Amino acid sequence: MSDIADADDFERISRLRALYFAFVDAKNWRGLADLFSPDATIEMPRYDGPRPYLDAIASFRSALAGVESVHIGYMPDITIDSDTYAHARWGMEDSLYRRIPGCPGYYALLNGFGYYDDTYVRDREAWRFQSIRLTRVREDLFPRVRR
Repeated sequence: MSDIADADDFERISRLRALYFAFVDAKNWRGLADLFSPDATIEMPRYDGPRPYLDAIASFRSALAGVESVHIGYMPDITIDSDTYAHARWGMEDSLYRRIPGCPGYYALLNGFGYYDDTYVRDREAWRFQSIRLTRVREDLFPRVRR
């Protein structure tokens, strides 16, 4: 592949990861589902191995009900392996705010850090996630914060 093609693919894959975070934080589950190849999997620390992406999105939907989230990805190490396959590792941070019942303005905050290891496939339309694996290296729980 040429350097120009690699740069274009790098940008498209970076945008794909950015959309993933934006859709999770906005709870746009339909938009999120559109980012995956039909046989894609997602693996999270609390799962027993990889899950089909639609099952994982249903779990996200349930787990994030009533939660405000902020996800940030940074320092991507993206490798374009071929015209149709790529992989990457992203540093990540997320902040999950859950309201504390009976305490207006107060939240429980979970702040996590780790890595996303992704594989991507390109179909006729765009790059899509083939697999996602989240590895958390740290989680800090703040049981009562004011926002």
